[in-house]
Parts: sequence; C-alpha cells; structure tokens
Amino acid sequence: MEMKPTACVIRIESKLSAGAPLPPAGRFLVREYFAEFHLKLIEENVAAAGPEEVRVVKVRAPADVVVAGDIRDEAGNKQRPYYVYAREGEVWTLRFSPPGKGRWYARIYAKREEDERYDHTAAEFVIESEGAAGPVLR
Repeated sequence: MEMKPTACVIRIESKLSAGAPLPPAGRFLVREYFAEFHLKLIEENVAAAGPEEVRVVKVRAPADVVVAGDIRDEAGNKQRPYYVYAREGEVWTLRFSPPGKGRWYARIYAKREEDERYDHTAAEFVIESEGAAGPVLR
C-alpha cells in the first residue's frame, strides 16, 4: 500500500549536476533517477521529525535495483555512523540521524545490481539541527 509522504515532495526533472541547488530543510527532493529506476516512495518523515530525530525513508525498488544512502557535511564528508540502510523484500528502509548542530545533506542513491558504483542520486534532503547529535545508527 502506498503511503502519503509527510513532507512536500519536490520533483526535479533534470539530472543532478555539480553545484545543483538543494531543497530547503524539510523538503524531500526527488531526482529524475527516482523514476528511471522505478522507485516508489512508500513513507518518509523528513518534515515531521524534530531537529535531533531520525529521518526514515522507505522506498520500494525492483528486484534488480540496489538502494543506498549517506549523510554528509557541507564539505561533502560522509558522517558515519549517522546513516544506515537495509532491504526487506522489495522495500528499502533508510535511516538518517543528524551528527550534531549544523546543516547536513542526506542522499539516496540507486544502481542496478550489475553496476559497480552508485553513480545516480535518486533523492535528497537537508537536515538542519540546532542541538546535539541524533542517535548513532547501526
């Protein structure tokens, strides 16, 4: 069953390019690759989560598509262990936690099983946190 997203979902019909603008905090940006890989947004709490709470995104993907995610600082450095993702059947669950005070960039990637690298950003959103780090995710 498809669930209604809680945040304003913004659809962008162009591929991500260097320096492309990101959405304001609390907005879930869907890139062209989301549709290309036949992904379906099942659930997300990007706008509803508090500043230090975990954001959860659930995506349905075809069997031959692999989904991953990460969270980065403004310099582009990955912030482990503040993101985690796992597949259960057709549904990928991705969890993102703010590493501390600041602006954080969460991205969701997709690739075919046979592809070596995640070259496609399917969706992204910004987390703005005013306080302590959210929980470490495992």
